[in-house]
Amino acid sequence: MLEARGWVLSPEQQSRVEACRDVAQLAAWTVRVVTADDVFG
Repeated sequence: MLEARGWVLSPEQQSRVEACRDVAQLAAWTVRVVTADDVFG
């Protein structure tokens, strides 16, 4: 989804996302990706 919006994660951010096993955290990040105006929103 990030790439589709033209956003790029830092290597540290990408590692954090890939290592996350917390379904609630992943869901929260997904909502933010869909609703944010920018990557920092």
